[in-house]
This record gives sequence, C-alpha cells and structure tokens, in this order.
Amino acid sequence: MPDALIYCRVSQDRKARRSVTEQEAECRLICAEQGWNVLDVITDNDLSASQYAKKGRPGWEQVVERIEAGAVDVLVVWELSRATRDMNVAVSLRDLCKKHRVKINWRGDTYNMEKANDRRRFIDDSNDAEYESGKTSERIKRTTRSAAAAGRPHGRLPWGYVRDYDDTGMTGQRINEEEAVLLREIATRVLDGEPVSAVVRDFNNRGIRPHSGALWSGSAIRNLLVSRTYIAERVHRYTNSNGDRVEEITQGNWPAIFDRETFAKLQALFDDPGRRSYVSNGRAHLLGGVMRCAEPGCGARMWWWRDRERGVYMCKNGFHNSIGEKYMDDFITGIVLERLRQPDIGSLLPTDNGSAEFAEAQAHVEELQRRLDDATTSMIAGEISATTLGRIEHSLIPLIQEAKRSVRVVSVPAAARSLFANDDPVAAWEALSLEDKVRVIRSLMSITVRRSTRPRGSRGFDVDRVTVEWLHS
Repeated sequence: MPDALIYCRVSQDRKARRSVTEQEAECRLICAEQGWNVLDVITDNDLSASQYAKKGRPGWEQVVERIEAGAVDVLVVWELSRATRDMNVAVSLRDLCKKHRVKINWRGDTYNMEKANDRRRFIDDSNDAEYESGKTSERIKRTTRSAAAAGRPHGRLPWGYVRDYDDTGMTGQRINEEEAVLLREIATRVLDGEPVSAVVRDFNNRGIRPHSGALWSGSAIRNLLVSRTYIAERVHRYTNSNGDRVEEITQGNWPAIFDRETFAKLQALFDDPGRRSYVSNGRAHLLGGVMRCAEPGCGARMWWWRDRERGVYMCKNGFHNSIGEKYMDDFITGIVLERLRQPDIGSLLPTDNGSAEFAEAQAHVEELQRRLDDATTSMIAGEISATTLGRIEHSLIPLIQEAKRSVRVVSVPAAARSLFANDDPVAAWEALSLEDKVRVIRSLMSITVRRSTRPRGSRGFDVDRVTVEWLHS
C-alpha cells in the first residue's frame, strides 16, 4: 500500500479558502478512495506560499525533508496552490519528486513525475497558480492604496485607539481616552527632558502594558511618539513599477491625540543625531557620547573606556583617539560654570521654549522637505531626470539638515530652562542630576576632540585638542 503525506495550508487571505481542517478531511477521503496509507498530516497556518511571502513555511520544509528521506510515495494537497504559488518552488518540487519517484495528487488528479506529460501539466498548472497569486497581490495592493487615499486606518490597532466594526468589517477608529491620557503623559515627560528609559521603568512598574501584553521598551515608546497616526495622518509605503520605494502621507479619518506643535517637537527631539538612549540604570560618565572625534574623515562619538587604572573617553571608530575623563569633565564643567556667571546668561536661551521661533524653524524644515518631495514626485512622473533629481538632492539635503539643527536649538530641555531662570545658575547647576547636566551641555555646545600632537610621555592636559562651539549666540 503506497504511503501518502498530506500537506494543508491556509494563508492570511481567507476569502473563499478552506480551513486546514476541511482540507485535511477532503485529502483523507482521496487517500481512502485510492487505497493509500496516510503517514502524516503537516500543516502551515496563516502563511503565504507566494513569491511575495515574507515568512518561511516550517511545515513545507518538513514536507521537503520527508520526500528527500525517501519515506513518501504520494504527496496529497487539496489544491495545487496550497503547495506553492511560486514557479521557482514548483520547479524544485517537480525535480525533487522526479528524483525520489514521488507522485503528487490534488483533488483526485495524480501527477506521475516520471512521465514527461505529467511534468508538463504540473508546470502549466503551477504557472496558473502563480498567475492567480500575482492577481491577488495586485488586488491587495490596490485595496491598501485605496484605503490610504481615503484616509482609512490600516494594520494593527494603534495604542490610544479603539476600533468600531459592523457586518462589513472595520468602520473606523476613535480615541481610547484612558490610553490617550497616558500617551500625552509620555510626550510631556520626554519633552521635559525625562529619559525614555525612566518612562519605560515607570510604566512597567505601574503595570501599564501595550496591546501585546509585553513589557515596554525604549524603542516601543519612541515608535509611539514619532508615529504620524497620532496627528491623524495615514502613511502608505509601497514599491512602484520602477522598483523605487515611495511614501505617501494622507489625512486620516480619525481624531488626533497630539497637536501638531507637540508632534513637531517630538520629531525634532528624536531626529537629533546627537541623541541616543544612553541612560540604562543611570548615567555614570558626564561626557560619554557627547563629544565627537575631530580627526579627518571620522566624526565618531567618544565613549567612556577604562584604560588601565583610569577612565578615558575613546573614539569607538578605530580607537585612535582618546582623552582623560577627569581632565575633560573638569574642563567642560569649568567652561559651563564660567558661562553661567556671565550677566547675559538669562538671554542665552528662550525660557518659554521659543514657541514662535520653534514654529518658524519647523515651517522652514517642512518647506524644504516639500520641495524635495515635489522633485522626487516629478522624477517618478518622468517630468525631470534622475540626474536632475540628484542635483536637487545635493543642494537641498544639507539645507534640510541645517534647518533641523535650528529646530533642535530652539527645543530647549526643561533642565536648561530652569537653570537660566534661576537667580543663582551656578548653584542650580550643582544641584542638577548627572543626566540633566548632560542635557544642558548638549543644548549649549558642540564638543570635538583632536588627537594630541605632543611627544609621547608629555604630561598635563592639552587644551588645544578641544574645540567647543556654542550653539547659541
């Protein structure tokens, strides 16, 4: 009695599809009618078999292994597309079954891979399955793009919202007030200078959880704060016919949780290349990650490193540049304290977070970005050449980067604002936490360090190695 292996699969697109249970029942009936012994039933649930699939199929991999082991006489599937919708896989399966003399049966029709005519029929039918897969993919893309153009929500339910449904499916989403309050709390705390890691610890300790039920992480919090969902904008990313990645932003048909000024400040905060999640269980070194290496072609950040019995700040791009931690901390602290003693310190930074100035700076960024986006759209439409777009990018991208830097300059951390408003800023500095001191330094200055040109063995701190550029005049 021939031994049969049954394979069942259902993809995420369940319209007009049979469940794996139904598929198994029909395949078992075919085996009974043919007098085949069912060795095993292998399934893949919610997994695509098309060339567009992004996930592997563990069950299908088992099928291939069983055929290669020579333990199967017949592979039985409910429909040929359940095995594969990818011609490359179909050809491999044809050759594998021919080599191991394994027949393939679907809906009672058996392909004997030792016969040329059956091999041709199998490839023809597989080609039809791939064609149907392509049509399905195009339909899904059209539906997704149509939903994006109409501003309808898509994908997983975002934190801060609930969705409404009727018999036809999802009808929209509205604010979950309980989660929205917490979301605004996160934004306020982060904009006031609190480390994301502190918010993560606090929310996890309070038992607040994302929809997945997992613990919060720094990246999860950041993803919330920079998501355009919360200003009611729909982002649709796709690959066009030229193979270019395109991003379209449309107005969503749901209510916003953040106002646009708050969202712009969050974007400016997280777009800052000088920012990183450096606080884990508390910062231990004042300038780690704050300074950059000034050697030609480098520009990497310098982080704390233990060198024998002393701490140094070391360039992590080749470890070719280092400077003593104690000397550097004392030097920069001295510069900050001296600046705080100046009579014009109150006017150094705006104490109201510069709302008008911020709006003007952000508007400039958006205008430059719009010009770049328009040029990209024109190139895609064939109105300008790729070479022309390259020249436009070459001129606009540095301007956009500089404009974003201006936005960051007027986005002053709460620690700095309170410092400049204090009658005794020096005493206020001494009372700051290490994390807040770092934020003030970042908001005040840019620090670069060159390698020493002194002879080896020279003692003392070489001040000429350090360049401090004040970010505010």
